[in-house]
Amino acid sequence: MTLLTRRASLSSGGSDDPLGLVGKDFADTAEWLGLVVFLVVLAYFAKLVKGKAA
Repeated sequence: MTLLTRRASLSSGGSDDPLGLVGKDFADTAEWLGLVVFLVVLAYFAKLVKGKAA
């Protein structure tokens, strides 16, 4: 964990656990949300690059 992330985590909730604010049940949802956001950003950049190449 980087120093900046650790400071933000400690200052926001007083816990070193990044899921401390939402609970352990959110871990699976966070993984799916991360995957969806990654795919959306990937599709956006692919469209952007294809648009510049044409």
